[in-house]
Amino acid sequence: MGRSWSALDLVAGGLLPGTMIDWAPLVVGVVLFVLLSPGLLLELPGTRRCVDFCSHRTTGKAITIHTLVFFTLFAVITLGFKLRIYTGA
Repeated sequence: MGRSWSALDLVAGGLLPGTMIDWAPLVVGVVLFVLLSPGLLLELPGTRRCVDFCSHRTTGKAITIHTLVFFTLFAVITLGFKLRIYTGA
């Protein structure tokens, strides 16, 4: 007997055969998370200067600033530019 599909399956997207999943939020989120990790490439505000490069340290202020920058860039890229990455049939 075949599986019956519910409205939740349709809302989740990509669960029905032949549908495509939008990968843009996942890809953009991972790339921004890696690039904006405090202390990895830069720390804003830094512990010694306004901006420290490759310091591998974090502070509460740096985490807050990087979180705000992450959210802003993520929203602009995924919603403002309407970036879509589809895979599947």
